[in-house]
Amino acid sequence: MGNARRALLALTLVLFLFWTVVPTRVGQGAAGQLSVSTDYELFGTSELHGGGHVTWSLTGARAAEFRMRIVHLFDEYPTIPRGFPFANAATKGNGDGRLDAVEGASYTDLLEMQLEAGGRGTQAQYLTLFPFDLRNKVADPGTSFDRSTSGLVGTGANSSAAVEVRFLFEANTSTTDAQVPLSTAVLAQAPFDIFSYEALEDPTFAWPFPIGPAGAVGWHNVSVAGGPQAMWAGNLATGRYENNMDAFSMTTADPTYAPNPAYLPFDFRFASRASITFNYSGSLNDAGDWLHLEYAPPPYTSWSNVTLGSGADLPPSVGAWTQETADLGGLLGQRVRLRLHFHSDSVGTGPGFYLRDFQIRAPVDAGEVTAGDAHYLIGTLSFFDPRVGAGGVQIVRTPGGELMTYSASWGSSGPPGDTIRFRTFDALENPQILFGVMIAACYAISRFQESAYQAFLDAHPPVYRPLLHRAKWLHRTGLIANGLLILFYFVPTVLGFIGLRVFVSGPAYWISAVAGVLVFRFGSRLYYGQRLDRAPPIVEGEDSPVVPKIIVPASVAAGVLGQRKQVSLRCQSCAELQVVPEGTDPRAATCTNCGHRLRRLEEGKRYLVVANGPALAISWMRDLVKGGRPAIILTPADPERLRREFKIKKAPIVQIAGRVAGAVDPKELDPGGLRAMLPLAREGKGGVVLYDGLDQIVAQGSLDDVIKFLRKANDMAFVHGVTVIGRVSPGRLADPDLKRLNGEFDEFLDLSAQS
Repeated sequence: MGNARRALLALTLVLFLFWTVVPTRVGQGAAGQLSVSTDYELFGTSELHGGGHVTWSLTGARAAEFRMRIVHLFDEYPTIPRGFPFANAATKGNGDGRLDAVEGASYTDLLEMQLEAGGRGTQAQYLTLFPFDLRNKVADPGTSFDRSTSGLVGTGANSSAAVEVRFLFEANTSTTDAQVPLSTAVLAQAPFDIFSYEALEDPTFAWPFPIGPAGAVGWHNVSVAGGPQAMWAGNLATGRYENNMDAFSMTTADPTYAPNPAYLPFDFRFASRASITFNYSGSLNDAGDWLHLEYAPPPYTSWSNVTLGSGADLPPSVGAWTQETADLGGLLGQRVRLRLHFHSDSVGTGPGFYLRDFQIRAPVDAGEVTAGDAHYLIGTLSFFDPRVGAGGVQIVRTPGGELMTYSASWGSSGPPGDTIRFRTFDALENPQILFGVMIAACYAISRFQESAYQAFLDAHPPVYRPLLHRAKWLHRTGLIANGLLILFYFVPTVLGFIGLRVFVSGPAYWISAVAGVLVFRFGSRLYYGQRLDRAPPIVEGEDSPVVPKIIVPASVAAGVLGQRKQVSLRCQSCAELQVVPEGTDPRAATCTNCGHRLRRLEEGKRYLVVANGPALAISWMRDLVKGGRPAIILTPADPERLRREFKIKKAPIVQIAGRVAGAVDPKELDPGGLRAMLPLAREGKGGVVLYDGLDQIVAQGSLDDVIKFLRKANDMAFVHGVTVIGRVSPGRLADPDLKRLNGEFDEFLDLSAQS
């Protein structure tokens, strides 16, 4: 049973450890999801070095959107247009509508450059990650891409497979002591930043970007009050616009892009959101004159208005310059051209509008992200003081280092502000030092409990010690305390399993360990000290006027029988007077002078005794076999355990148990049990037969089989002058069964309260 408990405890600990290091899996929603899994493997002391892996996984609609972004930019364009982060970079695109391995390799090459940030690397938590590379790097770029990704090579617009991109990196610590963020938003965003678009107007209008007047009908570049140039529609000679005019600006995203430099549209198929911002000043004559910002999708012949302010017309400026921002979210997923359209009626003129500082921004957001990090670190480092509100963090300490896993999900609002303290060495949090504290505390708790129990035994005469047992609840409490110390060392975040965001810090562990040692040291001594034997009062003897003070075991004299009047009895063996509680059977009481029972059993008789354990019956057996007489024990208990517990050296022990190798089957006592008794009977020296645990033998076989055996065995014992002792445990047999069993014996002794 003890081995089973230890196995269960070990299994529970393993399951907790497994739970802490396995990242939580989040189910895929209908729209799919983006998950970023990162693992770090580092080692060192004041500085940690190593590397790791990052995997971007997309499913459902998220995978389709991501795939189409790569196809649009790296298959349709031979080089990347201006406005994207890597403008003019070659894509090797062939325009066939499917993603080839070399086109995909162009994307991952730029992703590496994005993450490496010109040699600075990516800062993530307490680390600098540099350089990056495809996880399965070979000489051929296309093959590397194919081996390091899934769901991309050979796919197109109608593909529905999930997508994975796998990178590896080198890593080095960038701090020795800091409260660091737990989320790695920079890694989640990196694959999408390549598709973000930002077009900023050249202050000198050196080229018409993003919306320029060069070659436009009715538009001019003019200097306003000696300052930067601005766009203006009007008559340069009069400085005012004319009646009945329509002026249209240029509409190109990149005037240098071949083969049609003047007609490249703005590509909003990648963006998560889009807007245009510009500054303007001036005024118009009346409501019949207006300025519109217009867009046209392919074939770029039908123009529609972009909302400016509350309508299509650009409102009059307030002050010298006014900033206007227009939402282009309605253009997402399209390639469009943009233009400024100025119109005047036939009634009067005015100064018109001056416009400059055009900016078009169309970023790509990672959106909803599920992130999971695993840190496998070997060294003197430590993680502590987690401040986690939204994500989940688990930490495992080991003598070699620490393991930390973190998982979180976030949306457009950004990652949670969860942080944790990282330190390369902290004496109170160091996992190696805490491991030593755990070993010392667990050993001390166990040792102090055993020492207290041993001192308790040493305080009693040897003859009483078999009756003195450990306080199971106390020692089990010590085992639980040791188990908690082990658990909280290895898994300081284990309380998260029941929903408590509690971290067992190093100082808290030190305090718990020291407190546990002190409590069990002094508590065990106090408890066993209270159970030590007390001296009974001096009483008058039978033929002696005064009986000297004698120490009697409390477990026999007072603990079980309660507070009774003390009487004196003379030992049959040594004639010493002994003080015992009134009502004690002298055959169950032991003389403290010679160690024998105060009264011996009569030899050759058959006794059935009700007792809580085998100690009393074995003690009787020893009294009766003094002088070399033989004895044999028939018992359902394990023979070796019985020998060790009661120090039985010579008497043979026959096990009566079913399905145990070498044991006598309870259903075959006749002839198996009789055969075992024959050597003792043939010696003809008397001796003792002890049937221990008859109630258990009955339970394994049957009462009829046991009685049949006893009749033959007891007859054999009577013929050869052998004393028979049978023991049953109290309350195990029904009264009618006990009565039938008692019919095979000469005397019945119920000593359950004294044994």
